[in-house]
Amino acid sequence: MGRPEDEFGLIRRMSLRVVRWGKYAALRRSARIRAARPVSAARVLPVRYIVGCGRSGTTILARALAKHPRACFVYEPYHLWERIDTRADMTAFHSPARDKLVIMDAEHADPAQREVYRRLIGAAGHPRRHDCVIEKTPINACRIGWIEQLEDDARYVHIVRNGLAVAASIERIVLRPTYRLATRPNYHQWWGEDMIKWHSLAEQGERRGYGVGCTHLLESHLQRGAYEWIVSLSEVDRWRSVLGDRLLELTLTELTGDPATHIGRIAAHFGLDPSGAWLDRAAATIERENRAPAADLVLPQSLADAFNGFQDRYGFAGKARAA
Repeated sequence: MGRPEDEFGLIRRMSLRVVRWGKYAALRRSARIRAARPVSAARVLPVRYIVGCGRSGTTILARALAKHPRACFVYEPYHLWERIDTRADMTAFHSPARDKLVIMDAEHADPAQREVYRRLIGAAGHPRRHDCVIEKTPINACRIGWIEQLEDDARYVHIVRNGLAVAASIERIVLRPTYRLATRPNYHQWWGEDMIKWHSLAEQGERRGYGVGCTHLLESHLQRGAYEWIVSLSEVDRWRSVLGDRLLELTLTELTGDPATHIGRIAAHFGLDPSGAWLDRAAATIERENRAPAADLVLPQSLADAFNGFQDRYGFAGKARAA
């Protein structure tokens, strides 16, 4: 996690915001151009996905796999997903704050999206240099049903971290954000414009049956981070039987405990050569997992039960207390 921007002087803060505005304006323009440009079927590569609740280790894993010489790595391309469907822009970073979705399913797909997806994601690499595209956007753990309509043979790696550590990490970002937008005082990097991501998550999560009648009781960002973790893991659970061996799952503890073994296993799962000098370089980037904080997490009974059930399943230390 980067240094909070408010710790910088005024001139540096303003410079960062101008540079950030220019960067994302250029990315949006590039996405529009690429979305309108046809590509041949031979140009499209299979896409592999790294998913998991945010702050769970997806970035650590992705940076390691990006060292594979035959992998084209695409890091959280929210500007591309927004071009495929504006509702996917869950924090309203790239488009106006309305009709945003955290959870996306087959019902949200249409044929036109599939072609734009091929142009923006599937054609991100080049067949002469790459064997696949590896896409890393954590929230795609909640969008497997949608992705299944876009990609013919998607493969997924789901990484899971101790829920207390995830919730505490989300809380830290909310309380000490690492960037802001100069012209949008109501924008927050985690919960979005006027908390739109949280409101969408709570509404959609309850419709799915996660903590029905309870989300309005989640007032702290620690509680809301825990809820996002519960929803993320629950959504992956919905697809286990459908995905079968297309889903590979591991914990952050497993990855950091034996990185070479697990990175090689993931590479093979994605159809990449799991051997070679790249593997040693990739494993060397993985550091030991920090101990989970002793956070005092209090949740409504149904959510505490769900949270603690996942903690037990994955062998994580710590529990939530029921309110």
